[in-house]
Amino acid sequence: MPVLQECSICFEEFDGWIVPQTTPCGHIFCDQCLDILSLSPKPKCPNCRASFTRNQVMSLEKMELRKSLKTLAEVDRQSQGPLVEELVADVICKGDVSKYIQIAVDVFQQLVRTERENDDMKTKLINAEAIHEKLATQNKLLVGQLRKLELQFSNEGPRARPVPRVSRPATAYGNPGALEPLPERQVEGPRPSEPRDQIMGGINEDNRRTHRGTFEVHLPPEPISREVQRQGYKLSGFSTAGTVSSLTAGEISQITSATIDDIANEVVSHIIEFKPSSNIDFTIRGKVVVVHDTENNRTLINHLRKLEELRTRLAEVSTQGHSRLEDKCMSTRSHIESALSQATSFFIF
Repeated sequence: MPVLQECSICFEEFDGWIVPQTTPCGHIFCDQCLDILSLSPKPKCPNCRASFTRNQVMSLEKMELRKSLKTLAEVDRQSQGPLVEELVADVICKGDVSKYIQIAVDVFQQLVRTERENDDMKTKLINAEAIHEKLATQNKLLVGQLRKLELQFSNEGPRARPVPRVSRPATAYGNPGALEPLPERQVEGPRPSEPRDQIMGGINEDNRRTHRGTFEVHLPPEPISREVQRQGYKLSGFSTAGTVSSLTAGEISQITSATIDDIANEVVSHIIEFKPSSNIDFTIRGKVVVVHDTENNRTLINHLRKLEELRTRLAEVSTQGHSRLEDKCMSTRSHIESALSQATSFFIF
């Protein structure tokens, strides 16, 4: 190993007392000179002016030993690298490390699966929100159309339709006991499918007509065929004109009696169902009628109109001088008048 014989600073020869030292830049000086240079705040090499610290200064033997060790380590690493790479998988599988690797793989797979499921759920949620908004918009449109139809229905009022009457054969007109044909008339009435509270809530001014009673009459728009059975005789009343025209005087008397009985039953049932209320404020033929309280309540109006309707229907029934039919008419009429007088007792004119 070549070594300088003297220090380039003090020109002392190297021996057992003067030990050669080297700086990081590779220049060699004696240890005493380097100790003196290290006392300065920033020591520099006298030859190349490179900065160094006292810890970086080492003897020449140590530097050579360090270089040789680095070379040996690099050679050993290069020779063992391929062998370690080939056997690392087997070593890991044989040891306990494989268990932790398998656990990590399982957790990673679960995380990936959960992430995919989250993406699918987000897509479904977005689609559900879009469908909800679409259905809400359609619901608003349907509600608006329903309100328009309700307003249109309430403004139309009841319809006027002709009520067919029983026609009589020509040969029976000259008989003193035969019934004369009744003329057709226009009446106002609700459709059978309409609720009673909506129908009886107002009066149609366009189709108003005057009846025998005080209040406007609302009859069904067309006759409802119903079976009438009295004293063992059964037939469909008011279904066709041809069927009724072929009836005899006795059969017509039975039909008249059945009609009076139906009116009487309707009067009784309506009086039982009626619950008087004192909350009402309305007008009749332009004249203001005020009851004790001023809140709107249509119950009393419906009751009066129904009684007036029944009284009008009873007045149109022809008894043809039969005492039994006249007694029935008088009894039913008295019930109607009593109910009307009791109902009108709520008014203050």
